[in-house]
Amino acid sequence: MATYCYYCEICDKEFEAVQSVHDEPLQECPTCKENNKISPPPKRLISQTSFTLVGGGWAKDRYSK
Repeated sequence: MATYCYYCEICDKEFEAVQSVHDEPLQECPTCKENNKISPPPKRLISQTSFTLVGGGWAKDRYSK
């Protein structure tokens, strides 16, 4: 399972959802749904990962082609 960040334009809020990689993106904002508002599908955001390269030969050693 992965955690995805979404942004709703109507309520101007970001929220997270835990979904499988194979799940379709969410089609409704949970805040708008609670308030009985009709909103366009929230946008899935690209967030910074916690992926770190360890060992020699990468960013710490100024690796470049």
